[in-house]
Amino acid sequence: MNNRPRTSDNKLRTTNHRPQTIGSGHKARFFASLRRQSQNLVSVRRQSRSLPSVKRRRSNAQYSMVYSPWSVVCGLLSVIMLLSCKSQYMVRGSSNVDELEGKVLTLKVYVDGEMKSIDSTRVVHGKFSFGGGMDSTMLANVFMGDLSLMPIVLEEGEVKLTIGETQQTATGTPLNDTLSGFIQRKTQLDARMAELPHLHAQMIMDGTDYDEIMYELDKQSRELSAENDELISRFIRANYNNVLGPGIFMIMTSHLPHPVLTPQIEQLIIDAPPYFLGHPYVREYIQKAKQPQP
Repeated sequence: MNNRPRTSDNKLRTTNHRPQTIGSGHKARFFASLRRQSQNLVSVRRQSRSLPSVKRRRSNAQYSMVYSPWSVVCGLLSVIMLLSCKSQYMVRGSSNVDELEGKVLTLKVYVDGEMKSIDSTRVVHGKFSFGGGMDSTMLANVFMGDLSLMPIVLEEGEVKLTIGETQQTATGTPLNDTLSGFIQRKTQLDARMAELPHLHAQMIMDGTDYDEIMYELDKQSRELSAENDELISRFIRANYNNVLGPGIFMIMTSHLPHPVLTPQIEQLIIDAPPYFLGHPYVREYIQKAKQPQP
């Protein structure tokens, strides 16, 4: 019933089928390429997870620098603390004096014409300690109430402080070792001076002539006084340019009823460098000593 030749029908079918085959091939190759790219991306992601990249670390570092304000604040606070408090002092003390047990000891320094407290502690089982920050090396005194027990240098490092019945020492740092050596020699001179009344009594009991007793005691007293003055002057000169020079000068003159320029003090002032003369206590002492006394 259909008179069309078979060959033409076959050609039509073949012609209509070829574009579909070509189009399907392109799509197949396109989707295969997509699958390969997807697989490659998955592989890269897995590798990036297992091996940290430089870019990721840089990104994290930038994030922490830009988006972590607390780290900036903490850093600034640390710098401020370091600048405001350059060094630390630590004093560890012991005492075998029964009267000090349970008592409060105060650490005082000379500021604005008076001794001001900077720290305090209580003696417990013969042990006590001081500690804190400082801007520069200072000479301080350990007080029990209004009684000064001993001087001590506050400098960087740990100081071992010992308070005994007859001797007080502060060692462990350079200036404290120097100060302790001076105090030891001064204590020995004071002990020899304290023996003179006993010598006086012994000579009387021995029946020695009174004039001879007075001559001998006066001679020894003058010799010890000259030795004491020389010890103090030599120590101050050797420490003109640190806190020990002005500090010992302050201790030496503190017992005087009012500032006065003795021959010993005048010579110390003449030889002194600017550091010593510029110390607040020394400067104030010289000014008052030169004023007319009532």
